Amino acid sequence: MATLLSIKEQLLAAKWSLLCMSAVAFLLRFIFFNCFTMYGDHAWLCYDSQQYHERAQHLVMHGTLVDETSTQKAYRLPGYPLFLACWYALAENGLMLGLYIQILLASLIPLLVFLLARILFPLMPCIAYAAGWATTFHLGFVLFAGMVATETLAVILLLLILLALFSIFPRSELKRMVGTGCLLGVLSLVRPVGHYLVILIVCWLLWQRYAIKSVGLFVGSWVVVVFPWLLRNFLLIGGICFHTLPGMHFLQYSAVAVLMQRDHLSYVDARHQLLMLLDSKVREQTRPVNEYERCRLGEKLAIGIMFCHPFYSCKYALTELFKTLCALHATQIIIADIGRWPAYTAETTWREKISYNLAPPLKTAWLQPLIYWDVLSTILILFFSIFGLLRLLFRQSFSPAFVLCLGVSGLLWGVTLAYGCARLRLPFEPIMIIFAIYGCMGFCKKLLLGN
Repeated sequence: MATLLSIKEQLLAAKWSLLCMSAVAFLLRFIFFNCFTMYGDHAWLCYDSQQYHERAQHLVMHGTLVDETSTQKAYRLPGYPLFLACWYALAENGLMLGLYIQILLASLIPLLVFLLARILFPLMPCIAYAAGWATTFHLGFVLFAGMVATETLAVILLLLILLALFSIFPRSELKRMVGTGCLLGVLSLVRPVGHYLVILIVCWLLWQRYAIKSVGLFVGSWVVVVFPWLLRNFLLIGGICFHTLPGMHFLQYSAVAVLMQRDHLSYVDARHQLLMLLDSKVREQTRPVNEYERCRLGEKLAIGIMFCHPFYSCKYALTELFKTLCALHATQIIIADIGRWPAYTAETTWREKISYNLAPPLKTAWLQPLIYWDVLSTILILFFSIFGLLRLLFRQSFSPAFVLCLGVSGLLWGVTLAYGCARLRLPFEPIMIIFAIYGCMGFCKKLLLGN
């Protein structure tokens, strides 16, 4: 088997190919942004983007993430607002500068995918090249590169964490653990999955028989990065938490979905009923309820409803998991171009939903081929990634790196059971792409050669 040092030598030999890959990736994202995403509200996600933008503005003008009169002091993590605030402070039109910087960073994702694939399949460099180019032309990575959203930073940080753990460069193990812990700390302040990943990676490190000192340095470095934010939340809202989003998230999506199915209500009516019930729970308290306590009350109410109706809860969770794997990134393009979310009702059939996503009433005609491309690539990635995984299982050729990648993918997929959509697939889609390329090669070999 090729050694790590030989992989490094091959990477250096392929530097011009990698530069070309990154240049094409940047050009595609730059052109798409300037032709579509930068206009109107195309770069804005519902609620999320505006809140990140407002917090970044407040940080630049007042030095704090939120107004002191705000009732939501820890509703969002600080990582992405801090990223935006850096560029807001440098330029009058800081948002545009921040998005162009984000596009530049996004053009490095194919390179990072290439590096990860070279580590996972050191004897099959063609997989790395194919995975890198597939990521270059992947609609999701092109689209979200120019959106006010955390997806690009999350993907980059996660890939860097995996590369640091499987480092191809000879360096001190202790320094590598410190660096990985710091990267995971930064990811934890961008997306609320870092604390789950800490547990997963610690288990993997112990399974690999890393020294306790190394594991301790990894966890300690992560704690050093996230501790100021946790302390700030404790002093402001009286609870140790990364954010106060989970309670309302579970209430407005999972619990609402259960109520919709049980009572045959619309989303608006079910949501209104549960929010009214939450308000009554808040009024029942003997003293004023802070943001953290309201979050816990909402979470407790949601979990109670879900446990009372396990069939509806499981049905909803499986549906959301399926949506995460199979939903189209092009849906966000459709929403941005049309200017509204699909007007689905209880009477909307699956055929009508599929028809809407395949042939929507677009205002911009040239987007239609991109939708077809997204449909085709989504089907191919899902099918061949499953085939590739089964092929590896059948051959029992799993390395420790494979195990961690699968664990990370499974964890990131599993946390979407409360709410599923295509953009939540992006952080682990590079791993799916790598497995899909391996599966596609095996499928073609079996089809052509019969072995």
